[in-house]
Amino acid sequence: MMILEYVEALDRQFKTGISTEHSYRPLLQGLLEELLPGVEVTNEPQRID
Repeated sequence: MMILEYVEALDRQFKTGISTEHSYRPLLQGLLEELLPGVEVTNEPQRID
């Protein structure tokens, strides 16, 4: 997913009218993983004591 595809996906999600912050996180995660190969992107990692 490149930046234009990311923006288009954001727009589609927004237009549903039922999006929350959590709705957009997988889109951002996918973009970052594509732009940063070899970097593991985690959405809300568990807390570590």
